[in-house]
Order: sequence, then C-alpha cells, then structure tokens
Amino acid sequence: MSKYDEKAKERISRYLQKNCEQVRLTVPKGTLAKYKAFAATKGISMTEMIKQLVQADMDARGFEYEES
Repeated sequence: MSKYDEKAKERISRYLQKNCEQVRLTVPKGTLAKYKAFAATKGISMTEMIKQLVQADMDARGFEYEES
C-alpha cells in the first residue's frame, strides 16, 4: 500500500472514531445476504437501509429524543 493510502486510511479512521458510533447486529445465517440484496435493489447500502427503516419507525411513532 502506498504512503498516501496509509495516511488516508488513518484520517478516515480518526474521523470515524470521532464522529460515528457502531451498532452490531446479529442475524441468522443467510439473513445478511438477503438484507444486502434487498438494499441493493433500492440502490443503497444495507447500513443506509437500516438507518432509514429505524428513522421511519421513530417518525411514525412520534418518538423524539433529547440527550441530557
């Protein structure tokens, strides 16, 4: 890997650590491929699909959250 690629990888890693959180999802074998395939039919990543579904459910239920 070139020096540039390593520096870019480090910058991305620092950005993700500072600005993002991760969620781990455990599903039965075979389910992940099904979720990814469905997301692909919508032209989005599986991560984006899950975020959209959760947000739509929260919006439909009028859920609002404020950190204290």
